[in-house]
Amino acid sequence: QKQMYKDKVYPQVYKLLSTNEMKYAQIAVLCVRNLHETEPEVCQKYFIAKICQVLTASSTEGELNYCIESLYNCIGIASSEQWSLQPSLFKCIYTEIFRLYCFVFNSVSHIKSKIRNIVLSILSEEMDYDGFVFGTVKIKFNFGENGGVFSEISNEEELTPWGDATDILLNLVEDNDELKVKLFKAVISAMSGSLEKKAVGARILSELCTVPAVLKWIDKEPLSIVNFIKSLLEDDVDNEIICLGLMVLSVMLNTESNMNVRDWSVFDRLVEPLKLYKNKSDNVELRVLADELYCLILTRGVISKEASKEQKSVNLKKKQIGNYAQAVIDVTDPLLPIRAHALRELGKLILSRDPEANKNKDKILCLLKENLKCDDSYVYLSAVESLATLAGTYPDDVLITLTEQFVYCKIPETRLKLGEVLMRVIRILGEMAAVYKNEIINALLFGCRDSDHIVRASSLSSLGELCRILSFRIHSFMIEIFECIRSIFETDKAMEPRRAAVMLLTLLLKGLGSDALNVLEPILLNIYRLLKYIYNYEKDDITKLHAQLAIEELNSSTISFLCPRHDLKKNIFVLHPPA
Repeated sequence: QKQMYKDKVYPQVYKLLSTNEMKYAQIAVLCVRNLHETEPEVCQKYFIAKICQVLTASSTEGELNYCIESLYNCIGIASSEQWSLQPSLFKCIYTEIFRLYCFVFNSVSHIKSKIRNIVLSILSEEMDYDGFVFGTVKIKFNFGENGGVFSEISNEEELTPWGDATDILLNLVEDNDELKVKLFKAVISAMSGSLEKKAVGARILSELCTVPAVLKWIDKEPLSIVNFIKSLLEDDVDNEIICLGLMVLSVMLNTESNMNVRDWSVFDRLVEPLKLYKNKSDNVELRVLADELYCLILTRGVISKEASKEQKSVNLKKKQIGNYAQAVIDVTDPLLPIRAHALRELGKLILSRDPEANKNKDKILCLLKENLKCDDSYVYLSAVESLATLAGTYPDDVLITLTEQFVYCKIPETRLKLGEVLMRVIRILGEMAAVYKNEIINALLFGCRDSDHIVRASSLSSLGELCRILSFRIHSFMIEIFECIRSIFETDKAMEPRRAAVMLLTLLLKGLGSDALNVLEPILLNIYRLLKYIYNYEKDDITKLHAQLAIEELNSSTISFLCPRHDLKKNIFVLHPPA
């Protein structure tokens, strides 16, 4: 009798958990809560396990929506304990929930806000940093037809890229100081282990270490952060991770409000590791930073106070020196960040039409070209950015230099940035860029052969933008551009370059208009066959759409060519008709 009652009533309560009617949903949640207090095993079987199963197996869009609604009503709504469940009941699917949120984070899916509230409830209850960032699942998510998500079992364990997971986690805690402190504690606790964990953890710590609430907690309990930095120095990890750790320590120790009341004895255990590190490190900047922190701890903050006074004096002197003169002095500084900042400052001075900078544009050009030889990417890109500001004055030097750098650069990220700066210069020059079209088009066609698919797509996109700026006066390059488009579509396996190639073809046909038949006469049949093939056999919808638009442009050009419009107008001349 009792089992029959359960089989009839419990499914109805389970169905109510996902209703949009708040009063009914709250009653269902209250029933589940009371059942869990009296019969936890029964509650697990009829309710908790059913909800969890949806996120651990292949599920339809409707089933996943049902699961999200149930979770949202159970733990996602801010309410009293009476009308909600403990998030820990769903601990077995914490990683799956966070992975689902990562999947919809950059979308406009209607379930996004509810999943966000569910994740925030979990974080408030338990900061599962390790599971969220490094956990793996055997589920793959895909977008459904109705704006939701469906899931499939994956043969391999799915892992969210650490960079994306970190950014999303920081975004979640952005408006809540309490969660920031919890995340900081969790990261410190999970820092032991692999180098990857230390790298991700150091990045999060560097983001959070300036938050007032976190600094307040650190001053109360500095031991954990001290032990973490000590382990970094002793394990001899990557310089970038050590730099982040030392920067966190620097922010802690240089907080003036707490310097006089701080318990410095806790930091004494860092004295020996800092001393050893500054003596053996090959990195000049890190040696300087470690030495400063070493002296700061030994003198109990006295050196920091003196340095602060000296800095004020230096700032006063800088105000007395002109901005241009100061930037030129800083360009020769041995510290790379200062040098990079000075290069950017020179670019800003040119943009703001500083009289002194305008007089010395030729000297600035030499300085910037010299810094293009620097191996450090930050200094290199700062020089490139500032070089773009001189395009109006020295177009020959700037454009030729940028195209050469674009061709010979081997690092994908840097080449992307160079391409972006090159296009900015072309927009500044406008139709004047036609003089340099040979160099620019050759450089971009070279970029279309890059091993990185994003660089290939970017180069094709830039080529389309260049054609538009030059009003499609690129007739001599039509064969090369079409062959590039055809080769990429036939041989490139990545989706982005294929889309960009067909989009470029659409732009060319649109820009040429009724002249397309004359200009493209030698390759017109090949273009039409390629577009029809793409439209009929391509699986990617976006690529098919670009092909359809290109075919429509070709049809329009053909009609305009074969049936030109005759304007029905009559010219009336009052005194002198034309001869």
